[in-house]
Amino acid sequence: MECNAVPMTVAWILAGAVLAAGPNAPTPPGAVAELADDVVVITTSPFAANSLLVRTADGTIVLVDTPTTPADTVALLDWTGAHWGAEPRYAINSHWHADATGGNQVLVGHGIEVISSARTARLVVERGEEMRESLVAMFAERDPSTAHTLEALRPTPAGRTYEIADRVTLELGGEQVQLVYPGPSHSPDSIAIYFPARRLLYGGCAVRSDGTAVNLNEADLANWPRALERLAALDPLVVVPGHGRRFDPAMIAESIDLVRGLADTPSP
Repeated sequence: MECNAVPMTVAWILAGAVLAAGPNAPTPPGAVAELADDVVVITTSPFAANSLLVRTADGTIVLVDTPTTPADTVALLDWTGAHWGAEPRYAINSHWHADATGGNQVLVGHGIEVISSARTARLVVERGEEMRESLVAMFAERDPSTAHTLEALRPTPAGRTYEIADRVTLELGGEQVQLVYPGPSHSPDSIAIYFPARRLLYGGCAVRSDGTAVNLNEADLANWPRALERLAALDPLVVVPGHGRRFDPAMIAESIDLVRGLADTPSP
């Protein structure tokens, strides 16, 4: 398959605006960045988490990472249906945290095939309820509305899983999609998703967009820089981080420096 690399021009559409649709079109659940005619990133609350949507040449839509909440995932599917005339056929989870899997229950209910590493699926089963309870408690006082929304989350593992030692290459909608495990980084199971024909990399939470690193409870600070070096070796043209609104590959080198600095900082 031939596919043009994604251009760096980004058109931002704020939540509530309509992209190539009528005034009664569904509202997107967050800010929308159109990286190309067939590549869109939607950034949703409460963590400014990114969901990537790619439409292949045969019209198949691939989603990478759900919004954190089931409600925003429903809104994303509604918006995608209005914008592209169809819902995703496939969805890929980059890791087990809610900002990648929180909407899986909605996807499964819509008949969308969810794909992840076997490790990610196991962690959702083993620790998903603990994660949900922690998030609800986190927002209970500062944002009761978000806490209420998160109460509806039902941790749901992917139905199609792979043991990924290095990478697995899939063909989705006639296009190669690579699931790359560079080693532990932000979490022990974090993978990147690479669309080689487009030189488009979804780096997930391993790639930092703003010079900060949060939620380091499971981070492997020793291996994280090496994992990022493996992603840099893919030579992507466009990089989508797990959070934030930058899409340039310079984020990878910046993230390496950031994590090395964290690893070199003595514990208090």
